Amino acid sequence: IIAYDILENIYQSYKTTTLKSKRDKCILGLLIYQGITTGELHRLETEHLVLTKGKVHIPGTRKRNSRILNLNPTQVLDLHEYVTRVRPVILKQIPNTRPARRPEKINTERIKNQLFISINGSEHIKNSLLHLFKNLRKTYPQLQNVKQIRSSVITHWVKEYNLREAQYMAGHKYVSSTERYQVNNLDQLQSSLEKYHPLNIEKRH
Repeated sequence: IIAYDILENIYQSYKTTTLKSKRDKCILGLLIYQGITTGELHRLETEHLVLTKGKVHIPGTRKRNSRILNLNPTQVLDLHEYVTRVRPVILKQIPNTRPARRPEKINTERIKNQLFISINGSEHIKNSLLHLFKNLRKTYPQLQNVKQIRSSVITHWVKEYNLREAQYMAGHKYVSSTERYQVNNLDQLQSSLEKYHPLNIEKRH
């Protein structure tokens, strides 16, 4: 579990100098502030963003409930630039991608609506995520993958909000799924260990 203030710092300090890095920062923001999964990230479309209200709609699946979550104010600015300037350029440049890097078949209809696409025109962003985390680990070696960020985010939510709110934000169908993250609340666990450890009880008596 990574402390939430560290995750926020990773997002806020992420440098954006290229189209790819601007796209990646938007992806990183949704992982850190909304705790979404790789599958949800892949299924997001431009229409799911409601930037005028600072919200994002995350569609449900058989395993997870849909939800509407607030965007962090800095996310709104980054996503607005991405949707209005960066993404159109990426789409425009896809036909000029070197054949060796281009996928065998480009699903034009799919990527037309898909929020995040690879620079070479693939609708699959798994490789994009692998490269993102590979670069992040150079500065933050403790970062592993999307699942680790999501676990850290939900652990933070369970600590900051009531269980039902955290369940909604995580998209869990059952509250028992959210309750599991209470075990990850290391501050409470450490406090309890110190308070109820037999040696500490003896000292107090």
